[in-house]
Amino acid sequence: MVSVRSPRERGKLRRKSSDKRIPLLDAKEDTPTKASKPKAKTIKKVRVWWPPTKNRNRSDVSGMFWPARMTAKIGSDKATVEYDNGDVENVLLANCQPANRPTDFGKEDKALRAGEFVEVFNNSKTDPASWFARIKEVRKTTCIVEYPFCDGPPETKKMELICRVRINKDEKWLYVDPEQKWKDGKFSSPMELTLIAQKQMDQWLKAAEEQGAASPKKLAPKKKAGGEAGGSKPSKKRKKDKVQIPKSNPAKPARAKTAYLFFCDANRAHVKAKDPSLTMVQITTELGQMWKKATVEEREKFQKQAEKDKERHKKENEVYMKKMSQVAAAMPQIAPAGTVIPIGPGGVNAVNPMMLAAQQQHQAPMGGMPLITPTQLIDMGALKKHVKKIAGEDYFYQCIDLLRPGTPKFGVAATAAHQYIIGQKKPDVKGFLVTLFGLEALRNRAKR
Repeated sequence: MVSVRSPRERGKLRRKSSDKRIPLLDAKEDTPTKASKPKAKTIKKVRVWWPPTKNRNRSDVSGMFWPARMTAKIGSDKATVEYDNGDVENVLLANCQPANRPTDFGKEDKALRAGEFVEVFNNSKTDPASWFARIKEVRKTTCIVEYPFCDGPPETKKMELICRVRINKDEKWLYVDPEQKWKDGKFSSPMELTLIAQKQMDQWLKAAEEQGAASPKKLAPKKKAGGEAGGSKPSKKRKKDKVQIPKSNPAKPARAKTAYLFFCDANRAHVKAKDPSLTMVQITTELGQMWKKATVEEREKFQKQAEKDKERHKKENEVYMKKMSQVAAAMPQIAPAGTVIPIGPGGVNAVNPMMLAAQQQHQAPMGGMPLITPTQLIDMGALKKHVKKIAGEDYFYQCIDLLRPGTPKFGVAATAAHQYIIGQKKPDVKGFLVTLFGLEALRNRAKR
């Protein structure tokens, strides 16, 4: 579970001391004051990890390491710890780390890189602790960090408050692997993540430094020498034979809005009227702060609107999916590879007369659903290049004409496109052309 708190107040957070604090004095009215109780013997000093929680009394200070002293062990997996404010509790040994790190905050000998996991000091003298974070961007004297175990926005922190996370396991200091990702809620502590040794971390840092990237797996493409010398931008390399699908379907129902979005719609105009100089980003930030401060009663209205919109989306989506399944059933059947496709009245054109008729009349079949033609699913630039090489540019324009809904051979061309090009790892352009024009015509063209 993720903690819910105000990220911008992290540096100001203080733990609330519980009433179950160790008594320091034993005073009575009719007896002299006794000496203070001796403190429990310290086994060792530790840093205790407080996992994310929904407990509001603790959520503001969870997802971080707190200094404490271990006073007793309970069985093989628990221990009693006492914090510097006097609070005592039993914690899991798995959540305890040595108090002293190999490197202090702001003392790293190697430059920090985007993608690394770090600890961020809260810069408090009275209640010192450190957050577990990941570097999103490295700047001159600061870093933008995000908090994987907390649901707050990224923050800018000074370099002097940051150091790499080091986890002690089997008396060895290990680093958290910068390459790993996980779904929210899968892990509850840094100790559960994948850990790597110093050598592996050095290799990752070296590769990142050489390429000037956050991760060796995400390297920026090198610029061509000619482009740098001439001052012109290098041309972008286009992926070959990439299937192009329309970005959106107008018939698809709109997604259900969340309670927060309904809240923004209701208050955006008010915030803008209050201060017309605010930018869109500043307005959004102000709305986010207002939402965090809103009480349960104030949010209830918008949550009801969200539930109602969720039901609307569910009903509309059921209708939409039903129509889509009908359209899929009405699509022309694709013959297995190697099957000879006959051309004529009893051939491909007879596979699905209803779909073909709708295509020829430029109509959307099945209740107004938009028709997706083969040319929308094919990288026409790549197709032109291949056809031009095999038969010539004229044949490419003939292909475009045949793939146009309404032409006599559209059914043949559409089926051939699905069989030899669309969705194929290695499109068979020659097979596509043979189906449309015949092998003899291609041979004669090659002899010219």
